This record gives sequence, structure tokens and C-alpha cells, in this order.
Amino acid sequence: GDTGSLVCGFIVSILAIQFIEMGNGTGQPFGNVAPAVTLGILFVPLFDTLRVFTLRALAGKSPFSPDKNHVHHRIMALGFSQISTVLLLGLLSAVVILFVISFSHLGNLALIGALVVFGVLLSVFLGVYQSRVDRRQVASS
Repeated sequence: GDTGSLVCGFIVSILAIQFIEMGNGTGQPFGNVAPAVTLGILFVPLFDTLRVFTLRALAGKSPFSPDKNHVHHRIMALGFSQISTVLLLGLLSAVVILFVISFSHLGNLALIGALVVFGVLLSVFLGVYQSRVDRRQVASS
């Protein structure tokens, strides 16, 4: 429920802050890019939240109003099952984490910039692909 989600979010935020703070010490693995690694780990939920808040604000709605614009709703509307959707989002998260770790030598600014660009491109792709699917459904009915 909502209460459990809030508790989980609170715990994850504390762990993220602790990871970033531990990275400030010398000799820690990925210490110099701890903020970027943290954003990589949290990419999917942060991307979803920012995307939905932006879409709602652009539509003149409260960012806290419910709708079916979350990434998992969009993926399921494309015909994927719940299990496939979870696996796809897990794969996306793993790819982003591997990207951030693999290119950690680029530094925080470049990695965070790359994550922002990837998030924008992913959001555009979801919007374009969904609108094409919607048009096909209208044309076939």
C-alpha cells in the first residue's frame, strides 16, 4: 500500500545519501562518482516520477493526481504482461547501472548529463510509440 511505499522510499533515500557520503572518503570503489552511480541505481523510479509530474503539469493537472501515465502502465498498454513489464524495467535498470559503472572514468557531470539525455530520449520514444499504437487502435475500430 501507500504506507509501505513511503517507508520503502524513505529507506532507499537514506541508503542513497549514505552511499554518496561514503564515496567522499578516499579509496572507496566508485567514490569519485558516487552521485552518478546513485542516480543510475535510482534511474527508473526517478525517471518515472519526473516524467509523470511533467506530463501532469503540462496538462494543467496537479502533479499528485492519479492517472495511467506511469512507465509500467504504458508498457503494459503496449501488450506486455506484468511479468514481462517487471523484467523489462529490471533490464533497463541493469543496463543503466552497468553504463554508469563502465563509464565511471568520465566523472559525475558527464554521467549525469548522459542520464538526463537518455531519460529525455526514452520519454520521447514512449510518447511517440504510444501515440502510434493509439492511432492504430482507433483506425482498426
